[in-house]
Amino acid sequence: MLLLVGGAFFGFDLIITRIIDGLSQRFAVQQVYYDRSRTLYPLLQEVALARRLAQAPALIEWARDEDNPELRRRGLAELESAREIFNDKSYFFTIKKSGNYYHNNALNAYAGNELRYTLSPDDVRDAWFYVTLRQRKDCNLNVDTDRVLKTTNVWINCLVRDGNLVVGATGTGIELTHFINSVVSTHEDGVLNIFIDGDGAIQAHPDINEIAFRAITKSDQEKKTIFDLVANPE
Repeated sequence: MLLLVGGAFFGFDLIITRIIDGLSQRFAVQQVYYDRSRTLYPLLQEVALARRLAQAPALIEWARDEDNPELRRRGLAELESAREIFNDKSYFFTIKKSGNYYHNNALNAYAGNELRYTLSPDDVRDAWFYVTLRQRKDCNLNVDTDRVLKTTNVWINCLVRDGNLVVGATGTGIELTHFINSVVSTHEDGVLNIFIDGDGAIQAHPDINEIAFRAITKSDQEKKTIFDLVANPE
């Protein structure tokens, strides 16, 4: 009798354990889907807007003839229209031929003085731009601090193409702390949201020290990756 009771209890306990494990796994999966949808939507929306800006004829024509006053006026008007739509209310546009970096922010602080500085292929702090041009991806994300603006953002960089020729890059930035607080942070116990790129480099993490800054300019060995956070990379 005792053996039967003990066996029944063991079997019941095993069933309950399996049910709890199954429910836990399903909860974890549903939480991942929920958080992915919640966090990716605003980011993908910004990427879509940046990609559309990169295809604007006014920017392409301006990049062909940067010193043309009329093309400059039309190009800046296009950028200003995009600035009003971007969540961060800021834009940048860099022309490959000159390296000139145009920018305005949410305060409209640079109205009439949008040319902020000129990038150089010899300055390692400007490497993001030249790596972006070489990668040939339509858009990429990069966490970095602008050397002149002194702002640390999740930058959305999209290539501006004139036919098959890359003539520049444009996009916007999302202030890193704001991005972490509004998108990455979660109040669910046991849940940690981490954004990674295709190579596993950490692009957003609640702990800013775990983020792979300037990931697009670094080798795989130099990047902080998701694999560094687990006991067994396999």
